Amino acid sequence: MGKIVPLLKLVIGAVIAGVTRAFVEQELDSLGDGEEQRPQE
Repeated sequence: MGKIVPLLKLVIGAVIAGVTRAFVEQELDSLGDGEEQRPQE
């Protein structure tokens, strides 16, 4: 059972990082309308 907690923290951290990154990229896109669009990774 002890191995599940660190794994959960890793998964939750990855999800938070992904959501934050997507949000930041969206904000940057709305700020830099008119500039070249970079393809989504």
